[in-house]
Amino acid sequence: MLGFLNKMKKTGHKGFTLVELMIVVAIIGILAAIAIPQFAAYQTRARNTTTVADMHNWMSATESLMSDISCYGVSVAAATLVAAPGGAGAGAIIVGSLSPATATFAGAMVTGKHPVSAAISGFPVGVGNDNHIQVSTDALNESYLIASEHSRGNTAYAVDSDASNTSYFVKNDNWSKANAAGFESTVPVPVQNANDLFPAIAGGGLPTATWAPK
Repeated sequence: MLGFLNKMKKTGHKGFTLVELMIVVAIIGILAAIAIPQFAAYQTRARNTTTVADMHNWMSATESLMSDISCYGVSVAAATLVAAPGGAGAGAIIVGSLSPATATFAGAMVTGKHPVSAAISGFPVGVGNDNHIQVSTDALNESYLIASEHSRGNTAYAVDSDASNTSYFVKNDNWSKANAAGFESTVPVPVQNANDLFPAIAGGGLPTATWAPK
């Protein structure tokens, strides 16, 4: 061992000095301070994107229901398609990850009951991991409101059938990211022949306190 150390000394091999080590540590710290927040922001944007995708999937299913029985419906989490319960008013808040309902599997669906003909139907829809979805209607199933939010995101999205060509959002970076059962945002109650999201409708955001066009 002593011979090896003596050889290193003779050949001029040296270790890092304290100053060199401090410089390396400082550089790593600076890179981490830049990269970690950017990575966290990227994760949040990705979660928000999945939320928007889920909302559009539920919009498609809701419009399919309208084509089938001429009325809109609500979100349901625990029924098979052959036992679709129909419904109006506030739908269930569906918490992902949940598979679409089938004839034998009690999963997620949008289901409605025509107020005149009493026809009932349901269309299966899935929910992404940690996403929240709610489909609600007015009392006569003539209009709907779909709200979507990720439990670890910072933006909620919604669309009203009375203004279906525009989606709305509300953002709050201070949401707890731990709401496992409901929405952090404030979701309005659907009203027939009215835009329930604009103008100046409270959404619980900060600094965007009201729902805004996306």
